[in-house]
Amino acid sequence: MAQNEDGTTDEKVGADELENTAVKGEAKASATPFDDASADKADAKNTTDSERDPEDVSLEEVQNILNQEADSRDLPKSVQKLLVHEQESTKRVEETIKNAKSNPRWFVPVFSVLLVVGLAWVVVNYITGGTYPIPGLGNWNLLIGFAIMMVGFLMTMWWN
Repeated sequence: MAQNEDGTTDEKVGADELENTAVKGEAKASATPFDDASADKADAKNTTDSERDPEDVSLEEVQNILNQEADSRDLPKSVQKLLVHEQESTKRVEETIKNAKSNPRWFVPVFSVLLVVGLAWVVVNYITGGTYPIPGLGNWNLLIGFAIMMVGFLMTMWWN
């Protein structure tokens, strides 16, 4: 209600104000009301990904990201970049594996056996005082043992 200059209230002006208020209320009431879920979705669309709480992310969104079922345009930019980087890395690793050289199956067992046999040759020579593994060679048995081990070590350098 509005007051006149003399302090009295003008009821007509008050009625107009009430009518305007009622019209505004009807306009608000005639608008489609939001339920809680749609209001949350509207709020989520208005906030950026960095502003969203991790607790507000639904399990379905996480599953879509992990399973890559979602369209890449629906994912945040940071996740899109991560997926592209992962695909490039996978591609490089696959190309490297294709181009990698490998040794035959016998290579590792042969150099392992040579290392062990050479070591055993040297140990037997020291235990027997130079008479064995080949009697009559004396300390030349050490050279033979070290030569066998050296061949094993050289093979390890070519191991891929």
